[in-house]
Amino acid sequence: MSDAMALSDVVASTASAAILDPLYEGRPTGVCRNESQKFEMQPQIAQPDDLDRLMQQGFTPGTQAVVDRYDDVDANIERICEGVEAFTADRVRQ
Repeated sequence: MSDAMALSDVVASTASAAILDPLYEGRPTGVCRNESQKFEMQPQIAQPDDLDRLMQQGFTPGTQAVVDRYDDVDANIERICEGVEAFTADRVRQ
């Protein structure tokens, strides 16, 4: 999936963590059938005209807001993994 997104000028996806990849690559990204408040500031894609508008708008302030919210994803994932590891290790010792 990442390879396909790397070749794309714009991306439309359902609301999932996969949407972060194109956002961090600076690609205009819209959300189809969005049911997540986390992505409500993203351009919403409900019909073909919305996709056309996304291609014309480019990288929007809403898109940047999502990037800012999740900050450095790699560092955040590392912190989460360390927290899960510590929690699991504590449970095993009990």
